[in-house]
Amino acid sequence: MDKATLKRPDKGDPFPTTTAHALSYYGTLRRLLYGAITVWSYFSPLGDNPYTPHFIDGVLVPEARSVWVLSEGCAERLWYDGFFGKGNISRGEMTWKERSKRVTGDATAPVFSEDFVDIRRRERMQRSIIGQLEELNDTLSARMRTASSAGDISVFPLHVDHITEHYQLDLHEVWFLFDALRILRVFDSKGVLLTSEDLWNTILQLTDIPNAMSLWSCPFVYTYAAYHHYRSKGWVVKTGVKFGVDFLLYSRGPIYQHSEFAVLVVPSIPSTADKGANAKGDKMAHPVLRDWRHLLGLNRVCLNAKKSPFVNKAEAYLRFAQVEYDREQGDREESPSGKMPWFIFEDEVKADSTFGLRYFVRKGILPDLDKDLTTEQRAKSRVLQAFIEDHLYFLLVYERWAVDSNFKITKSMLLPPFKFPMNAFVPTLIQRNVKSMLRGQGTALYAEEELYTMMEEDVNVLEMLLDGHDWILGTDKPTFADACLYGFTAAVLTAGDMNPMLRAALLKCKSLLRFTKRVRDQFFPEVTLKGLEHLDV
Repeated sequence: MDKATLKRPDKGDPFPTTTAHALSYYGTLRRLLYGAITVWSYFSPLGDNPYTPHFIDGVLVPEARSVWVLSEGCAERLWYDGFFGKGNISRGEMTWKERSKRVTGDATAPVFSEDFVDIRRRERMQRSIIGQLEELNDTLSARMRTASSAGDISVFPLHVDHITEHYQLDLHEVWFLFDALRILRVFDSKGVLLTSEDLWNTILQLTDIPNAMSLWSCPFVYTYAAYHHYRSKGWVVKTGVKFGVDFLLYSRGPIYQHSEFAVLVVPSIPSTADKGANAKGDKMAHPVLRDWRHLLGLNRVCLNAKKSPFVNKAEAYLRFAQVEYDREQGDREESPSGKMPWFIFEDEVKADSTFGLRYFVRKGILPDLDKDLTTEQRAKSRVLQAFIEDHLYFLLVYERWAVDSNFKITKSMLLPPFKFPMNAFVPTLIQRNVKSMLRGQGTALYAEEELYTMMEEDVNVLEMLLDGHDWILGTDKPTFADACLYGFTAAVLTAGDMNPMLRAALLKCKSLLRFTKRVRDQFFPEVTLKGLEHLDV
């Protein structure tokens, strides 16, 4: 879900492309203004002007369905000014040149997110094949010795400096930069500059389905319309293939925060009989439906990216400790133990909000917020953590997913908008799975009225413990227990419509509300929590 790493210096510009080309994109008046600025800058004695257009040149590679940008300067401009494109062997900006230094033993080389991914993959691979290696070790060693003595094996050292990286744009980015922003020039493999018509026809050929009979049948037309729409609204749009969707939307960019939305483009394709009506926008055929198994998988992946009390707790601890960190998006399968969130520091990866934080505290990497606690306070902290995370958390899950009236809201807020006929049974299947888990855990074995009483009484317990104190253990500064408490209260207030009973119980507790507002105002000013608007601390 979320991975906290020590923060590297910020790079990138959250605003797409340059001022000059942004002006050229919007309307006739702005195009005239841009033209006047361009003419002035051309004849100006002041030299190169920031409004002077500098085109980016790329080479169309049909086999890769992308345009390669060979200039490092242009590649940096594309990444830093709008997050267009990526390095072909990097997750975003081209980092292979620096990462290769670590491969060759340069300990001073910077660490990138790709290094963390490699570490996790190696660990999973080692765990999965270690048994097989033990069984085959003797046989393999004997064969290697025999082959080496016969001179059949030659060992070639890996020269990572011979591996080069190029920067590539996908076809949606290509057409947007070429047609909308007009800053990209595309050449074919022979160096011939492609015209607008040539490039468009080539893109359609590369993205068309084999049996496409018309422009309506080409998926690129629909996906590009969505891409263009969101880019023109200021979103940073990146591919969503990892999450089983078409696009991911970032409000600033992938180096700043998680994607906020996943976009799945489901086109409505007009039938032959409807062509005339469709031309007038009166009528469309039924939308194309995805396989329901695909949508279930999509739901699982996207929901894992939602903020949880445990992520709230982890972030609260790091902010209490004044530790800078980066948040990156992932899914449960990437976690070393299948638990979320997980933490990465240099080459160490630890999962689970509690064990991860405590591990890095013991290693001296994170400050210990509990170092001044007495033995009694430490014991109380552990009891509070278990009370919140092993009891109240499952009441929160029950109210969201198992109560039918609340599930209608949960479904609209957390589940994708399923089309007919999937909307008739897929949400029910998801709810059934959650109920089964809650029965096994024990929460769903109580009557609903008993659970509501339990919610109110247990929230009041926290209120009584906090009453008269700034922090839950009566200390003069936040501790681990306060991070746990804020993780829970923030989760309830963030999506209170899904937890009406818990939210109602919490809104009666003035000490808990003042605590939550104080933490929010001091450490999470960017977060909006319902119910705190008119509360005076």
